[in-house]
Amino acid sequence: MKKKDKMYYKKYNLNIESDFDIHTVREVDEDIDLAILLKKRTLNLYFDEEFKIINSRFQFSGIDKIMIRFNKNEDSFLATIHIINSLNSDLQSMNFEINYSDIFIEVKNDEYSVDMRINKSN
Repeated sequence: MKKKDKMYYKKYNLNIESDFDIHTVREVDEDIDLAILLKKRTLNLYFDEEFKIINSRFQFSGIDKIMIRFNKNEDSFLATIHIINSLNSDLQSMNFEINYSDIFIEVKNDEYSVDMRINKSN
């Protein structure tokens, strides 16, 4: 199987590196929704050591997509991350808000799962 090129999203202060396609699914006024399709994969969510609040990771089974909702305003650094179970509905496993002013998000394909990392920018 041919390895897919990485996708990069670097706009409006938001930085994402992904092994999966990143799609803009909604853009209304100042708001943007990005989707990263995972196709019913297990998602492991990790936080950088600096943000460490748990010992290992959060794990979600059967995830269809990650949706990131944020504002294009250059002074805004808040985004909501939605972990969604079904492409046909907004059935969520979880959602949480982040301040992305000094972080970058990595979404990496692993053999049996997907790793999403919230990392401190260098």
